Amino acid sequence: MSKSFKVTEVKVRVEASASKYLKRRDKGAYLKQLLTGVRDMKNWTVDGKDEKVTAAYPTVDGHPGHVQGGDWKMNIERGNNTVDRLWLTKRRYTVTPNKKNPDVLNVEIYCAAFVEEDTK
Repeated sequence: MSKSFKVTEVKVRVEASASKYLKRRDKGAYLKQLLTGVRDMKNWTVDGKDEKVTAAYPTVDGHPGHVQGGDWKMNIERGNNTVDRLWLTKRRYTVTPNKKNPDVLNVEIYCAAFVEEDTK
């Protein structure tokens, strides 16, 4: 029987490009909202096989995303017609047994957040 995964922690290291973007008056609030969603454990989907995580990614309402080059890429502004992107790179997963339920594996997620502006 395959075990299910439960996200127990999400750590996001905000890199310089994202810190700089957060300070912008015109668009910083969008990134702040998106990072709040990324840090929310319930927004993550974890795929795995046996006891190994093969992929994990967040879904944040209004900020579509997809895998590109092995990293997760999301729209910073709400909607599909935006040009600024948040990249979640260096994703690592720590899997530990759930002490209360042997059919569940706890997953801690770590990633780094970078911003790329004016993408086409």
